Amino acid sequence: MWPGGTVAEMARAGVLSERLSVAHGVWLAPDEADLLARHGVDGGPQSGQQSDARSGRLSLPMMLERGVPLGAGDRFVELGRPP
Repeated sequence: MWPGGTVAEMARAGVLSERLSVAHGVWLAPDEADLLARHGVDGGPQSGQQSDARSGRLSLPMMLERGVPLGAGDRFVELGRPP
């Protein structure tokens, strides 16, 4: 939708910062992960929703290689519902 991609547009708009956490990241390209790391954004997989949608998995090695801090979460745990 935006030239250079969504993450680049977020950087241009000043949205990326250490105050932002991103979830999923299934379709992140390496250059987008670099932008997240450069701006101190953290992220993490949301395993429950990703497996429900069968949309893929976040590349944890790629994110770690680029220095993106990672956490873990699952919507079922966060909402107090069993998976």
